[in-house]
Amino acid sequence: MILDELPPSIRCRDERPEDAPFLLALYRSTRPDLAALGQAVEPLIRMQRDAREAQYRAAHPQADARILLLDETPVGRIVLASGPVEPRLVDLAIRQESRGSGLGGKILHALARQADREGRTIRLHVDNANPAMRLYARHGFVVEGEDALRTAMVRPPSEVSR
Repeated sequence: MILDELPPSIRCRDERPEDAPFLLALYRSTRPDLAALGQAVEPLIRMQRDAREAQYRAAHPQADARILLLDETPVGRIVLASGPVEPRLVDLAIRQESRGSGLGGKILHALARQADREGRTIRLHVDNANPAMRLYARHGFVVEGEDALRTAMVRPPSEVSR
């Protein structure tokens, strides 16, 4: 699933090996619990990021990982697994400085419009402590289930957008 309805200032491109420093900094920004511990925790941050990436690849080998660009500057990452029945939003991360700017909402809006046109449901999992749960809810995602760490959310297709 390709995001084809993004505003002109936002585009996606494939991840490249030279994105590694940006992706590590992006991951670090999503883990304030660890980043607050200072440089001594850097090996742990790298290890956890690598473990998460390995888990993503194992669970979603056909997933498409893309860098989000705003006016050609990397500001985030999206990982989508487009299965035969429904797409899964595996990861959406926005650089700390760009959060709250509406960028995540624009990405979710484009994803939702495309899923609506195709009559497809979108699924995702989000950490229970992640404030992005409110963003997902504003874009039509509802809780499907939860455990002690994560919440499963689903967004059924909207008839209005078809």
